Amino acid sequence: FHSPSINTIRIATAIDKKGIPHIMAAVIRVGANGSITDNASAGGLFAGIDVNTGIIISKGVDLQAKTYLIHPTTNMPFLGFQIPNWEQLKELALEVAGVMPEMRYIGWDWVLLQNGNWELLEGNEPGGAHVIQQGIGRGLYNDYYNVLMGNESYETK
Repeated sequence: FHSPSINTIRIATAIDKKGIPHIMAAVIRVGANGSITDNASAGGLFAGIDVNTGIIISKGVDLQAKTYLIHPTTNMPFLGFQIPNWEQLKELALEVAGVMPEMRYIGWDWVLLQNGNWELLEGNEPGGAHVIQQGIGRGLYNDYYNVLMGNESYETK
């Protein structure tokens, strides 16, 4: 989306009381205007990703809540973009979440390498829940509560 910066996928995971990891939500984070970082606090943009399909489901948005149908620097459209190797990324996110079950909520930042493989950049606690919720366009309180507090009949979307 923006070659001067790293562009990451943040996948939020939560571990339920049985120790099972769940993917709660995901956003793409991209730099803009020549910035070398994708952080929204440095002028970057983010957009929601459908966890089931890996397709971007929202316009890009900045921290001032200004939305972008296309990237303002590169003119790439956000909506409908398919994240490459999405199933592989979901498997990796669940795997790393399970390694640290005592950290029950983490936002994992992933980078797609030129060879098509995903590499973990970092895990963030508490993981930028505000950016994730703003990116996907809905609050996640009930989702997080049900997974973290043990509503066994609940399934994440």
